[in-house]
Amino acid sequence: MVGAVVVVRGEASLEGPPDLATLSVTVHRAGSSAEKVRSELAQASAALGLVVESFRAALASSGTSGLHVGPVLPQGETRRTSYRGSYGVSLVVHDFDVLSPLVTAVTEQTGAQLDGPWWSLGPHSPLPRQARLAAVPSPAVLAPPVNGEPGAGSTRPPATRRSSAPPAEPRRRAVTNCG
Repeated sequence: MVGAVVVVRGEASLEGPPDLATLSVTVHRAGSSAEKVRSELAQASAALGLVVESFRAALASSGTSGLHVGPVLPQGETRRTSYRGSYGVSLVVHDFDVLSPLVTAVTEQTGAQLDGPWWSLGPHSPLPRQARLAAVPSPAVLAPPVNGEPGAGSTRPPATRRSSAPPAEPRRRAVTNCG
């Protein structure tokens, strides 16, 4: 036997402070040979690693996007004139008290580019749950009036369906851009 299926539709919007700030740091280098660029990026990544390590307690996580080195080909030419490279790190900060000093320390690195912060909620934030609960209206409020008493009718909201039958195939909606 299949269990009951309950479908509830609703909407809620809540505001709250972010839990996390994500920074993307990219170090750029250019040079006459690929070896020189790789060597300079290795030095830059070591320096950036020291900065990240000094702020380790304030980080929820960190990761690298890898090393990229490639030739520079001027427009319309097939001959390499130089090489360009980059090394990227993503930092997720949970302690906002050190966000400003971290940004300052990162941007003091030669050739460093900082993007962000991008704000987000942490995995244990109560806001998503609160929004889901706020999106489900009270059945008493939605119940039709009976004998002049508001909400005295059915305790089941009209947008709720209970059934012991298996759920129907999901409906697919076409979305078009008319702009």
